[in-house]
This record gives sequence, structure tokens and C-alpha cells, in this order.
Amino acid sequence: MTIAVLIFIAGALYLAAFACATLLQRTARADKAVFRLAAAGLLMHTLALAVRFHQTDSIPVGTSYELLETIAWAFVLLQLGFSAWFKISPIGVFSMLPAAILTLLPLGCPLFVGKMSEAPRSASNFAAMHALLAAISYAFMAGSAIAGAMYIAQQRFLRDKSHGAFARALPSLNTLERAIAATLGTATLLMAASAIIGTASAAGGHPTAAMMFKFAAGGTVFIMQAALYALTAFKLVTGSKLAKFSIALALAALLLLIPVDMGI
Repeated sequence: MTIAVLIFIAGALYLAAFACATLLQRTARADKAVFRLAAAGLLMHTLALAVRFHQTDSIPVGTSYELLETIAWAFVLLQLGFSAWFKISPIGVFSMLPAAILTLLPLGCPLFVGKMSEAPRSASNFAAMHALLAAISYAFMAGSAIAGAMYIAQQRFLRDKSHGAFARALPSLNTLERAIAATLGTATLLMAASAIIGTASAAGGHPTAAMMFKFAAGGTVFIMQAALYALTAFKLVTGSKLAKFSIALALAALLLLIPVDMGI
């Protein structure tokens, strides 16, 4: 129950950050409020995962619920890091709503608390690292999608010749396109490492139909990542097409996460 409460508080704080970023007039004070709310949510999220780690003595990626929460946590950490490093103040408008949805989604399942308590107390190091790298890869994919959404918004602002504070705060199209490519490439490399470790972990075991299905679904995500990154590297997909494809990739990957973790 403690974990559920901490996760609910984290999700509520992410929603509050999104509301402030969307409704308040863009000022330095408002931007700080958004960042602090998101950071407070991340703190609660971190505490929830730390409690789970203490309970299971394992990285919290052993169940579908844990994996989703770890993806959401890594996503918020990534976004706050980018926001602080690159001074991107309006990032909360794009990132905090999906962060809140990802964080609160498991709470909508009546089995959440029971499944969390039924999880095994430990997992092999290979299996845990495989899942953790996949979770971070998903977070970078989500970051790529956020950069894509910002690209589309900035493109529209430029087309409409908007000079509002929000339009001025967004990075240039060139910067956003590089950000999409960089986060997509990182996500692809992480997923490749996850696949290698996962294969090594499964070697010598007795593959089941469920395991093979999960490997197929995970492999599909990696193939889509690698294909899009290759098209990006060779400049075959650029600009708004790249932005739209990055959003579509993140959504497809999240949908494929359902069969990947079904039954865990």
C-alpha cells in the first residue's frame, strides 16, 4: 500500500506540473514552479521504487507493473535532465502529461497491489539488467517522441509567424531534429544491448511459447528502432516526417509492451 500511495502522489505532482505549464503565463517563476513540481514527483517516484527494491532485493523490473513504473521514472529523469541542461522551459507541457499517465496507469488495475506483493523476491542479474536496459530504451524513445512533438509545434508556430513566449522558448527546428536523432540512436543501442543480454540469459534454458512470444515482440520493437534510425542516419527521413515517425514509434512500442509483459 505504501508503494501505491507514493506512486499516486508522484502521478498527482506530474499532473500538477502539466497544469501549471499549460495554464500559467510563461514566466521564469512559473517555469521554476513546473520544474519543482516535476522534481517533487520524481522524488516520490524514486522513493516508491526504492521501497520496492528493499522489499524484493531486486531491480524493480520483474513484473509488468514494475517495468512500466521504471520506464515512467526514467522518462521523467531524462526530461528533467534535458530541461535543466538545455534550459528548455516549456518541456513540462509536452512531457508531464504522458509521464503522469504512465505513472498512474498501473493504479487503475485492481490487481496492482496484489501483483506487486506476489512478485518473486529476486531475479537473475542477467534478466534484471536485460529488463532495465529495455526500460531505459523505452524512456529514450519517449524522449524522442517528445522532441518530435516539440518539432511539430515549433514548425506550426513558424508557419503561423507566432512570436509568443511559448514559441520563443522552444528550441530551433535544427536543434530539435538533432535531439530526435540522438535520443532515437541511444534508444536503439540500449535495446540492442538489452537483446544481447536477454539472449545470454535465456541460453541453456528451456524456451516456452510465452518466452518466444515475448522475444518476438521485443525483437519487433528493436527492428522498428533500428530501421528508423538507419533511415535517419542516411537522411532518408528528416524534418516533420522524422518527428511524426518518432511519435508513432513510441506509441507502437508502448502497445507492444502489453504482449511482452502479459502474464508476468
